[in-house]
Amino acid sequence: MGGELARFAGEIRRLHRQLHGTAKLEPLEPNICLTFTGDGKGHVTVQGIAQNNFAGRTELRFGFTIDQTYLEEIANSLNHADPA
Repeated sequence: MGGELARFAGEIRRLHRQLHGTAKLEPLEPNICLTFTGDGKGHVTVQGIAQNNFAGRTELRFGFTIDQTYLEEIANSLNHADPA
């Protein structure tokens, strides 16, 4: 069945097929949260928040755009990182 990363990989594969919608990584321990949003035309916006120490409330918020052709390799890498 796999864990959080495998589930996220599945959402990314769906986004790759449909080109629209959202894939989210929101782990139980949210040191990093990611949202991939497709526009239906092959552009994917990636937004994220990374936190090292929750008590300090220091966080890094970032965003960038990628092409849908990157999604399959991202999904493959996530599956390798979270084997069933």
